[in-house]
Amino acid sequence: FENKEEIFETIILQAYDSTLEQSRKLLEKNDDLVVILAFPLAIELYVANKNERSAELLYAAHSSWKITNDLVDRTVTWTSVYFEKYGIKINHATARTNFLALLGCIGNFISRYHNGEHDGYREELRVELEIFCTLFRIPAYDLDAIVKQITDLIENNELTINGFKL
Repeated sequence: FENKEEIFETIILQAYDSTLEQSRKLLEKNDDLVVILAFPLAIELYVANKNERSAELLYAAHSSWKITNDLVDRTVTWTSVYFEKYGIKINHATARTNFLALLGCIGNFISRYHNGEHDGYREELRVELEIFCTLFRIPAYDLDAIVKQITDLIENNELTINGFKL
């Protein structure tokens, strides 16, 4: 590594890759597209909400344009499999722009966690899901049920990111 920023970037990206892998395994039998596509982003909010130090690290990650771009690229690649599976046609540039907007929103929520101010994980996840469904034009009729399904999946499974249990 040439500097501490490269070390930090590597740790964040490895953690996100681990999150994507955990999500894939956990969601293999799930057929709710919104739950599947939003799950990794929900985990990020959950982690920031649960631990002040995690919120601080994620805040620093979202403050880095390079890390944000890498997260967007990884998210677009990961979700493209599901878009194809469910027959959703979306070009790469549009998906990238939409996820950049979503990560910006998540970064703002994480900033609030980092600064000790927030409305609660479930409410903020619901807002993220509204934005997500709007950006990708995916109908979601019961966002409260989707929030419950996502939070139950996170809280009732032993998820580990880079060896740390959530």
